[in-house]
Amino acid sequence: MSNVLNFRTYRYNEDLSDDGTLMDAYDLNAMNHPEQMVCMYVRAMGWNIQAWVNRHYRLESADGQEVNLHKFIVEYNAHMASAILQYKLRADLENVKGAPGCTYKWLKSQINKVIIPNSLHGHALQSKLESKDEITTMAFDVRGLTIKQVSVPEKPTKPLTTKELIDRGESDADRCYLVGIEDNFRLPLDPEFGITFLPLVRSRLTSVWLVRT
Repeated sequence: MSNVLNFRTYRYNEDLSDDGTLMDAYDLNAMNHPEQMVCMYVRAMGWNIQAWVNRHYRLESADGQEVNLHKFIVEYNAHMASAILQYKLRADLENVKGAPGCTYKWLKSQINKVIIPNSLHGHALQSKLESKDEITTMAFDVRGLTIKQVSVPEKPTKPLTTKELIDRGESDADRCYLVGIEDNFRLPLDPEFGITFLPLVRSRLTSVWLVRT
């Protein structure tokens, strides 16, 4: 969630005199390239830590029953994302100012680029958002839960390199940004029709385009 929580994610890149068009097309914002790479690295490390905990530990309820740890992590992430969105709605209603340029729409867009809507995590988040229960705190209820080691943690025989971690940590927002670097942040113009095509999302699996005349 590094991109989501960084104030500069919602600010235009002043060096390129962007009016928001490049932000729409390439998720180009006030964060520079090294900072974007750090976010990708940290995201992959977070996923690796979750996988490591899943392999070596188990979660138990107060009566000793095993709790699905993977499901717990999914619900925890959904709770945190939902709390951020609900806080933003409440702040807007009470006219409380937050990060410059951070609207509910942009915030939800950034979260969707990290927690993909059509995924296990995305469905859990949507379920939280559609629930009538208001989230009043980011604290997650862990009462009665204990975590126990089930196997001795071992050092990986071949740890991932920094580049491999950065590649693994790419979100849809990052992929838009990297496409922008390849295109030198220039909007492709169709010479025959005079139409600019803005890539909203370009993932490894699909591309979605918006036509702007």
